[in-house]
Amino acid sequence: MEKLRFVMVLHNHQPVGNDPRIIEEVAQASYRPLLTALESVPWLRHALHVSGPLLIWMESADHAYLDRLGTMVARGQVELLTGGHYEPILAAIPSADRVAQVEGLSDRIERRFGVRPQGLWLTERVWEPQIVPDLVAAGVRYVFMDDRAFIAAGIPRDQLTAHFLTEEGGERLIVFPLDQRLRNLIPWAPPEEAGAYLAGLAAAGHRVAVFGDDGEKFGAWPETHEKVYGGGWLKGFLAVLERLADRVETWRPGDVVATTPPAGLCYLPNSSYSEMEEWALPPAHAAEIARLRDRVGADAERFAPFIRGSHWKHFFIRYPEANRAHKKMLALRARLPRGRRWLSAWDELYAAQCNDGYWHGWFGGVYLPLLRHQTWIRLARVERALRRGQGVELEQLDLDLDGHPEVWAHSGGFSALLSPHLGGTLVEWTDLRRTVNVLNVLTRRLEWYHAKLRGTDPACLVAAPGQQPPDAREALAYDVWDRASFRDRFLGGPPSAQALAYRALEELGDFAEAPYRLTMESNGVVLTREGMVRTPSGPRLIGLRKTIHFDARGRIAAAYRLAAGDGETFAQWFGVELNVFLPGLVDGLGEIRVDRQRLDPGMPGAASGSACILREGAAGSREIRIAWSRPAEVAMSPIRTVAQTERGFEMTCQGHGLVAAWPVRLPTDGDWSVEISARIAGRE
Repeated sequence: MEKLRFVMVLHNHQPVGNDPRIIEEVAQASYRPLLTALESVPWLRHALHVSGPLLIWMESADHAYLDRLGTMVARGQVELLTGGHYEPILAAIPSADRVAQVEGLSDRIERRFGVRPQGLWLTERVWEPQIVPDLVAAGVRYVFMDDRAFIAAGIPRDQLTAHFLTEEGGERLIVFPLDQRLRNLIPWAPPEEAGAYLAGLAAAGHRVAVFGDDGEKFGAWPETHEKVYGGGWLKGFLAVLERLADRVETWRPGDVVATTPPAGLCYLPNSSYSEMEEWALPPAHAAEIARLRDRVGADAERFAPFIRGSHWKHFFIRYPEANRAHKKMLALRARLPRGRRWLSAWDELYAAQCNDGYWHGWFGGVYLPLLRHQTWIRLARVERALRRGQGVELEQLDLDLDGHPEVWAHSGGFSALLSPHLGGTLVEWTDLRRTVNVLNVLTRRLEWYHAKLRGTDPACLVAAPGQQPPDAREALAYDVWDRASFRDRFLGGPPSAQALAYRALEELGDFAEAPYRLTMESNGVVLTREGMVRTPSGPRLIGLRKTIHFDARGRIAAAYRLAAGDGETFAQWFGVELNVFLPGLVDGLGEIRVDRQRLDPGMPGAASGSACILREGAAGSREIRIAWSRPAEVAMSPIRTVAQTERGFEMTCQGHGLVAAWPVRLPTDGDWSVEISARIAGRE
């Protein structure tokens, strides 16, 4: 009887710019002990993908690991796989970048280990047929995809113990189905169950079984280190494989391709793993899928491949912050020249394509400020190289591709984006020298898993280091509008910090998210609107004009003028909302002052004054300075979100929101006006 060829594929990855201490913890918990265990059984052959960011870290921090891995590669025990160098979602980046990213990692592997990979680990297993020609052009012969994609394409489950061919435009690529049953068993079930499943496949005459999953689940995921190593799971699994040696043999995928003919041709639908597709859905739709599974009942596994979620790119719909970064990357790419002088800028652009900060599921992703900040750092470096020596310029274009034009203001020192159609707000403000987008603030939104938190003890929430204990009421507060700056608010009185934190700051006007008329000027814009404001005596027509000007360093000068459109008396409070992000401040390091009054960055607070400083550390650190021409009543609150992660529900500070407000009496005061200046200062 021919032996079953068991292919084990492991994928190790760390995001671009991840905290080295976190990577070291994962290496200690998973990468090193797993390598030690596998190198002790030279008869076990497997494939390994180490992403570019992790490989870069290892080259500087863990030469011993790479040396040991090189020995295993040289003796034929390990086959190394390639991928996009900075672990992008290949379907979300331009065709030429796919080729460049894959060739970049293959080159790095070949320089270090002396072999050039032929197989590729597909980032988050996001499949679109359009990537096939680019993978072939980059020298890839085979990839791995979930078995559910094959079943959805009409291939019976019992025929998926082989590899298949697919093609796009005549370019052929081999695709291995990943066995979901093995992913459910390894390392969660007792080793004997996985062994019995493999033995059953062998007895039925199947040729190939492929297991593929994250290496981090072997020790770095919660409670897995004790299970896999201390509890003896891995030792037991290796012993089971050794006992099955007469029926099951471990193979590298390249050896399978070299010796076994493909099972035939297949065409897979656009897909990812099932959880990813569901995470991309709006919360209400994700809940519908859960209800559908309950109705299907015992047949849920049978119909699972046909219960589909959304396309991965719908994360750009769910999270406009992710879309803004992605489309900024595309816009910079379109303007970036080629040539040796620009190699470093292109490398930064590729790093900005790293997938982790663009989506959210069981892992923090877009909810982790560090990951979003790392994306914006790379984008700032690209634009700094592109804009060097330029003065202030303005472009009107649909940068985020949502069907509405924005105004892109930029110079050699800054880059900013204004959205006239969304309340005339500022949605990006990047200091290119200090490589920080101070509007990198995540909006508080409903997530499908928030239902689990309602009525629960807030103690179940995990606060980030340096943050205040969570408040369940605040945790489940959702923003009415996406976070932006220079949002115009009409209020019934001085702003309350608690109301700001709990999304209970009542809005009386229709200006906050409404479209404004735009007039372009050489170094800024004029935005105007006539709208209605509710007052005790009824709705009133108010005219609002705001000009926003930039200098070459990115300093902002905003001037507001209000006028009563109907000439009747008007007495109300007018406020301007500002949202800011400083990395150190969201980590609890730094201070906020309004004139001489200190506000706790971790708690809602209020003060009166003419100037505000938000600093992320000690004197000399990056800071944002805001000044008003009229003394203002200021409410401030940290912007905290709750996200479900592999460690549980985590509450994270995403930035800080402020509303500065003034009492306005019209027409008694004539046209009412206020000027606001804002600048970024501190170390570069």
